[in-house]
Amino acid sequence: MDKKVQTSFDAIIVDSINTAKNLRQIEDYRHHPIVLLAPIVHISLKLTLDLGIYSYMTTPCKLVDLANGKMMILNQIDLY
Repeated sequence: MDKKVQTSFDAIIVDSINTAKNLRQIEDYRHHPIVLLAPIVHISLKLTLDLGIYSYMTTPCKLVDLANGKMMILNQIDLY
């Protein structure tokens, strides 16, 4: 018997566009907000919207920057 995985997190932090693309192929992770944390300087706005990337930060970053990126997501999500 297959069990459906229950998730209890607000966002997924990824380190590359390819990881975000791969996550969007998995049904359980299709609608979770993504934070991209990578050393990329230029990124396509259309691509970030298509992949559901809610926030993007360059590395290295400080913990406070990561927290601010997550706060942006929490402000955009309806919490029930």
